[in-house]
Amino acid sequence: MKLLITKSNLLAVLFTILAASFLLAFSYYFSVKFQIPLEAMTADPMSTFDAHPFIGLISNLGVLLWCTTASICFFAGFYLRQKKHNKEGLFLISNGVITSALLLDDFFMMHEYLFYTLQLVFYGVYLIGFIWYCYHFIRLIFLTEFIILGLAFAFLGASVFIDVVFPNVGFEYFIEDGFKFLGICTWMLYFVRTSYKMIIAP
Repeated sequence: MKLLITKSNLLAVLFTILAASFLLAFSYYFSVKFQIPLEAMTADPMSTFDAHPFIGLISNLGVLLWCTTASICFFAGFYLRQKKHNKEGLFLISNGVITSALLLDDFFMMHEYLFYTLQLVFYGVYLIGFIWYCYHFIRLIFLTEFIILGLAFAFLGASVFIDVVFPNVGFEYFIEDGFKFLGICTWMLYFVRTSYKMIIAP
């Protein structure tokens, strides 16, 4: 198989290396700024804290599902835009952005730890994003399997409600995270099925 070196793939390789190098430099900066051992910035958390590999199992799976959903939405969205299905493409790309924001919030515990005092602000931003989302795409959503998306919102909403109203200890914490995981699973199911159906639609 002939290896073709083009300007396009050279730029892709360069961008990938630069992005990865930036993240490495970013982790080194935070290691120095917050006096975190450098090896702790690169090692697996379970190895760093000598914890059981199943610690955080549901949380880690949730992050993987967020990532899967965002990747599929971006891929399908840009593909549809290229095929001139602009409304559908924008719908999926927008969901890729929203899912990526939820992914980063969940993975780095932004509203729970890094910006705990701004927790209500995070919820307010999510509410505004939800309203914007419905305003722009409600008609398109009703042409899809919207009941699955409704389930996802119901599960995630229940998780937020429990998080705000009840203390995050014991069984309440398990119920909250259980609803969140169900919400993530149904969120992924909806967008995977929707992306597939939009791509194969005549």
